[in-house]
Amino acid sequence: MKGILITIEELSILQNDVSEIKNLLKSKPEDLFKSTWIESKNVPNLLGISAKTWANWRSQRVIPFSQFGAKIYVKMDELNKLLEANSITNK
Repeated sequence: MKGILITIEELSILQNDVSEIKNLLKSKPEDLFKSTWIESKNVPNLLGISAKTWANWRSQRVIPFSQFGAKIYVKMDELNKLLEANSITNK
């Protein structure tokens, strides 16, 4: 088994960084998730639709997106809004 040596100071810095990351994730995981941009190519799988349907929705501007060259990105928050706007409630 191989190992590495680090100073107590380095260990302390690492522990503080991990602690900060844990606190961020605990405090508002839904906010972090909502602000996440995902590649457009992943959207059809997430929504259970065809790539053609997704392309049509983009053409019709059903949902906002950003495009840089050939890459297209969508915010998860926008996908959630789309689903909420089209949810059907019980009678």
